Amino acid sequence: MDMKQNNKKKQKVFIFIGLLISVVAIYFSLKGIDWSALPLAFRSMRLYYVLYLIPLFYMAFFFRACRWKLLLPDSKNQELINIFDATLLGFFATNILPLRAGEFIRPWIYSKWSNVKMLTCLASVIVERVFDVLALMLLLGFSLTQITLPENLAFIVLGAKALMLIASVISLVMLVAYIKPSLLEFLINKFCEVFLDKKFEILSKKIKSLSVEFIQGLKSIAGLKELFLVILTSIIIWLSMASYYQVLLWAFVPDAEIITGATLTAILALAVAAPSAPGFIGTFQFGCVFALCEIFTFNKELAIAFSLVAHISQYILTAIHAIYVLKKRGLSLEQLSSAS
Repeated sequence: MDMKQNNKKKQKVFIFIGLLISVVAIYFSLKGIDWSALPLAFRSMRLYYVLYLIPLFYMAFFFRACRWKLLLPDSKNQELINIFDATLLGFFATNILPLRAGEFIRPWIYSKWSNVKMLTCLASVIVERVFDVLALMLLLGFSLTQITLPENLAFIVLGAKALMLIASVISLVMLVAYIKPSLLEFLINKFCEVFLDKKFEILSKKIKSLSVEFIQGLKSIAGLKELFLVILTSIIIWLSMASYYQVLLWAFVPDAEIITGATLTAILALAVAAPSAPGFIGTFQFGCVFALCEIFTFNKELAIAFSLVAHISQYILTAIHAIYVLKKRGLSLEQLSSAS
């Protein structure tokens, strides 16, 4: 009972921290905005561009499902439609429930629909996130080296190059983990024993546990061909999202640079990685304002209008399909909430 109470207290603390960060992010996003100019920014939008967003939205989710299928054991016998539905419900849960519940609800749901165990599904999600980080590092590193930054942000180019270097190192580590998993496991355990076990025992245990789950997840990939496909689908996923934001930006600014969407996507991914209220409220807006105003020097009113349309459009598309899936599968919002 004490453990349950402690967990509830921790959850409340994390929820409070997320809400606080969202409030602070909203404050800085809206600080200095000209409220009289905001309606003009909305009116400048060409509404028919929204129709182009729908196929890009589903394209990103389709390739997410394809990638997850490749990461699951016995992937050939996993139903893609089940994976797609579970993926979308996971994102929907993240939009409406605290503590990024969708990251756990997605593997929980799929484990109910298949013969794959919950922990195995969760391990595959961890591996997925590593590929996401890798793709985003490459996207951010490439995009920031293609634009001319203001003088006060010139140092970011060095950071972008560093990200590309780190992404290359991670790629090498993943290759070693796939070809020689025992070697990587030995090296991680040795590192923890030498540097962490004595002073940071809890951290050491977590690193060892995550490394085991990561290696197990990689083992589920059938061969080098499948590993290549996982990398390729990861790139396509984030290029789809970059296209989504680029097309929406063209709805506001027809002559916006084509690299803007890629840069914005990477910055947004970093922004929403911070704890926040459900659905990344606040952090999403802050990411849009920072990218569009500080890096590309658009006005703040346009950045806020863009962020709201981008955010709400994704909410609506996710919710409509998720409600359809819930009805089709005989599930309810209460079940998702309980599972979280």
